[in-house]
Amino acid sequence: MRIFDGCNVTIDFERILDHIFEVFDEVIFVDKNINRLYEIKSSGRFGILKESDNAMEVFEEFRDSVFPEDKKVFEAFNPFAGKIFSSEIRCKNNAGEYRWCYVNMIPVNGDSFFAMFIDMARSANDGIKAKNKYLKKQISADYELKVLKQKYMAILNHVQVMAVEIDLNEETISINSNLENKFLFGTNYVNTIEEFKKTDLMHEDDKGFFDSIREKLEHVRYANMNIRVKNIDGQFFNCSMNLYGVYDNGGKLRSIIGAATEVHDADCEVKMKPEANELDSWTGLLNGLAFCKRIEKLLKSSQSEKYALIVFDIEHFKYVNEVYGLKFANDVIKYIGFNLKNMFDGTKNLTVRFLNDYFGVFVEYADDDELNDTIKNINSKITYYNDIKLKYAYGVYKVTNKLLPSRLICDYANMARKSVKGNYLNHVAFYSESMKQRIIEDINIENDMETALDERQFLMYLQPKYNIRTAKIVGAEALVRWEHPLKGIIRPNMFIPLFEKNGFIMQLDTFIWEEACRVIKKWSDNGEAPIPISVNVSRINVSNPQLVSILDSLIEKYGIEKKYLELEITETVYYDDQVSLMKTLSKLKQAGYTLLMDDFGSGFSSLSMLENTPFDVLKIDRSFFNEKMITDKGKKIIRYTIRLSNDIGLNIVAEGVETKEQADYLLQCGCCVAQGYYYSKPVTLEEFERIIGYTH
Repeated sequence: MRIFDGCNVTIDFERILDHIFEVFDEVIFVDKNINRLYEIKSSGRFGILKESDNAMEVFEEFRDSVFPEDKKVFEAFNPFAGKIFSSEIRCKNNAGEYRWCYVNMIPVNGDSFFAMFIDMARSANDGIKAKNKYLKKQISADYELKVLKQKYMAILNHVQVMAVEIDLNEETISINSNLENKFLFGTNYVNTIEEFKKTDLMHEDDKGFFDSIREKLEHVRYANMNIRVKNIDGQFFNCSMNLYGVYDNGGKLRSIIGAATEVHDADCEVKMKPEANELDSWTGLLNGLAFCKRIEKLLKSSQSEKYALIVFDIEHFKYVNEVYGLKFANDVIKYIGFNLKNMFDGTKNLTVRFLNDYFGVFVEYADDDELNDTIKNINSKITYYNDIKLKYAYGVYKVTNKLLPSRLICDYANMARKSVKGNYLNHVAFYSESMKQRIIEDINIENDMETALDERQFLMYLQPKYNIRTAKIVGAEALVRWEHPLKGIIRPNMFIPLFEKNGFIMQLDTFIWEEACRVIKKWSDNGEAPIPISVNVSRINVSNPQLVSILDSLIEKYGIEKKYLELEITETVYYDDQVSLMKTLSKLKQAGYTLLMDDFGSGFSSLSMLENTPFDVLKIDRSFFNEKMITDKGKKIIRYTIRLSNDIGLNIVAEGVETKEQADYLLQCGCCVAQGYYYSKPVTLEEFERIIGYTH
């Protein structure tokens, strides 16, 4: 019930209607009772809509002005049936041109209704403009298909061919033939594909043609196939079919058109030799081996002095696969291939799919501006798939020596690509000699790593974790440092990423785990109260089926309690393979270990993932709260994140705390433990024991 204050409420319906009608370009009112159509508003864009004494006649004229394929939207619509109708259709304007418009028909009573139209090409509404942009492309695609049909029908009238159209939406086949006295179907044949397969008009062994050609044209725009069809004498003869795919604006195959001519057996043998061994089966692009051969051949034969290789892949493609599913990820790969084929002609430019989501283009260019424009053009075509934004890392190598082996050209471009992986500020890198120097450094590190482990050059440093309120140490994180006898201290960012790639991180992890267990045992034996040490578990070890048994054996070897050895797993691992990860975490929990999610907030983490998380502790990444601390809104996000975590029983540790202001605010929000340079940098074991006050 609504209670008024005694004042009479007056509603200006006329004014409201005026505002509503302002949105529309054309508004008419149809009164069936007196067979009268009133034109309430007209912009003159749709000439068929005019005031008339014969409403039904005008309405039927309007139906006739609708684009043929859109008329079906009216088939079941009765404007006097009391139902609201709204749709986007194409209808002729007063110039006789088809335009997309939004139609809304609202019944007033059983004898009358309003019909309102928006010319989508002129609308000021951004949403309608975006929709119209797509619809205009669709009109263009429909027109292109119509022209294409007219072209091959014109060819059909002048040469001895059999024209074929396969409609994949309707699953029908249409055939027109003027192969004199050859084709049993006659001059005109239309049937469903399934019914056609049941006939004996095509050789039984060739009926897989429909599936194979559909699959092939999903990856390439053109294909040639040989099939056997029956002539009027009941004998099979060979036809060579040149077939072309017709696609919508999203790259989906809509139909197949082509022409067939009779071939003799010798011709058939030649045409049956495809270059399938050179093509990637998913995309129709060159495979890596063929691509490298073509590069060398092109460089030898071409007079141009400027060629470059552009390689790229999708950032966090495993995440895309996990979140959107395998089919979506596969469709993305095909979509990229489709666009690359359309963008580059294949004579002066070569396109390749090396592996998974890793692609390349070998291009001729005039200057760096043109090269950058090429990259921008590629990126603009493939950034969005089904409204999902994808981010790519691009590496470019400009060929300076045409005798350089193609393998090195690919390696150099790949070095550049890897240098910007995960870089959110820059996603394009050009190869430089410094990258080669980094490769040499990596080789030297790999040559020294086994010796370094045997000679205990790797040292365990500890960074204290403090109770913010009491300023007492309540734990430590184990970090690794490499003290090289000749090079001195090597920073972790120089060797950890490399070890993660070559697998040596598994041995280094185990070494640090054992060092932590040894130190905890030492403290206990010396009569000191041990504090927990958290150790990092690399992503490769998360997938190690022996992980729990390795940890258990270390706990048993040193005779310590599991609560003193805490396990840190970085947040990004959570999205690499959630199924395997959850199995591993479940085993670790059952075995009695405390689990910490490291770097929370640095990647794809969200509050929703906390609901069923198996972790015991969240370590808030410094980048998360450093960024959020800047604004009041950001501070609220920090506060609510900590409060929610505490409410569901998760403890919080803040990493990278550098100022007293940060520490005080975190404490106000409910975070009681922190680590960072405000308290202490990572220190040697001896320095840590001095700080904490262990005397032995």
